[in-house]
Amino acid sequence: MKQKTFFQLSTITLACAALMACSSSSSDSPAKPSSEAQLQQQLDSAKTKLAKVKQQLSVAQADVNQHQQSLTQTSQQLTQTKQQLTKAQSDVKQLANTVSAKKAEVSRLTQEMAELVEVQKLGNSNDIQQKLSQTQQALVKANSSLSEAQNQLTNAEKQSASLKKTVAELESKKKSLSTQITQKQAQLSQLTAQVKAADQALDKEKSQLKQLTPDNPIAEVHTEKNYMGDRYKWRSIKFDEAGDIEQGSISQNIAISGRYYGTSSPSILVPDPVGTGIEEDYRNFEDIDFSQYLVNSQQIQSKEQFAQTCASRVACNPTVKRKIAEARFVNQTYSTYFIHTAMGYNSSDDKYYPGSPKIGYIFKELPQDNNVWTRPSGQEIVTYRGKVLGSFNKYPKYTPAQGDITLKANFADNTVSGTVTNRKGYINNQDIVLVKTPISEQSTNKIGFSGVIQYGSYDANRGSDGSYEGIFVGPKAEEVVGFIDRYDNTVDGKQVFGASSK
Repeated sequence: MKQKTFFQLSTITLACAALMACSSSSSDSPAKPSSEAQLQQQLDSAKTKLAKVKQQLSVAQADVNQHQQSLTQTSQQLTQTKQQLTKAQSDVKQLANTVSAKKAEVSRLTQEMAELVEVQKLGNSNDIQQKLSQTQQALVKANSSLSEAQNQLTNAEKQSASLKKTVAELESKKKSLSTQITQKQAQLSQLTAQVKAADQALDKEKSQLKQLTPDNPIAEVHTEKNYMGDRYKWRSIKFDEAGDIEQGSISQNIAISGRYYGTSSPSILVPDPVGTGIEEDYRNFEDIDFSQYLVNSQQIQSKEQFAQTCASRVACNPTVKRKIAEARFVNQTYSTYFIHTAMGYNSSDDKYYPGSPKIGYIFKELPQDNNVWTRPSGQEIVTYRGKVLGSFNKYPKYTPAQGDITLKANFADNTVSGTVTNRKGYINNQDIVLVKTPISEQSTNKIGFSGVIQYGSYDANRGSDGSYEGIFVGPKAEEVVGFIDRYDNTVDGKQVFGASSK
């Protein structure tokens, strides 16, 4: 029987997953800090490490792009040189035939001259003398033509040899560049993994700092009675003063990515509270309770948020009701995934534009039964279908984008693979291939997957165009949620997805 050691949750682990409240008790775990200063120091360190690794990733990606460009140029030069070599070899063959024909002509005329000389000895008639003169002139001309053809042949042979050498050099260069690109793409994958790890470390430090209270410096364990009940509104999100998103429940079953214009919420124009002027205010967003909307894994829904703002930078009385944000989301039975896009004021043209969005997902519970990882024969492959939510940065605003995702989990060989189709709103609307990747433990108690993507059709000889990651949620792993990362926030950027097997 195939072992799935990374799936074997103990009784204690199952209890932890149910309560979402257990902390690690490993003897080799680092000691947890007990002061806000220590936590802030660790947070600053995590930020510095993340920035450093991201810079290394950016440099490595530029290096790979440069080598790929060199490879393309070399391949084009090789193709052109091979065409030139083919023509040169054809010219050599043609000139060799011409030289042979001219040699035969010279030989014939030489023989004819000899015969005429012998005839002249018998009698020097005017006819013989005239023929001899004509043949002699023809022979001189033939020798001159032969010499010219031989020079052309020699030059053509030299050109052919030179082109053959160039072809060999270009083939060697192409092979070397291909090897270098393969090595650099491997380094790029390592750096991508380091960025992910640094990002997770930063999120962990942020979470610990948020849990800090005067009476309990580090809240290591949260108990939440009736967590699965409706009154705790697990399917909701809250916004803090910086625009960061938190889950409405105490147990933070949430993953978030993205920022609004750096570190602050987008601004709006409001009346100055202490005078008659106008000021730019960073307004907090209202909380969103997704449980008020339909549960349908194939339906994208939206929730708009409004605020009273000045009509313009010169008109603020009366104020106008203005849309300041919109959340597009999908409610699945055990999870909700969303993209929240805020409208920010642009002082250069006195207009509001959709800004850089935040994406994320929240879930009710993780799989509670080990049997979900060992399916009966004939039921090992499970297909999940859902949506992908994203945006495209078309200056000065971000526009909505979306697609359909199909993900197949093969619990016989513990792998996932899939596709994203019907993509709309991106600069590149090609289908995306989610390249086959192992199912593994992504973090404590979370079973999921992490792999790479390619645009168009899968090509084993081509590098990746980004990455994807996700986890299984629901008591029997009925759903998946996760992110797709294009490595380029100015094009497709990050996207969030969810899918259901029901």
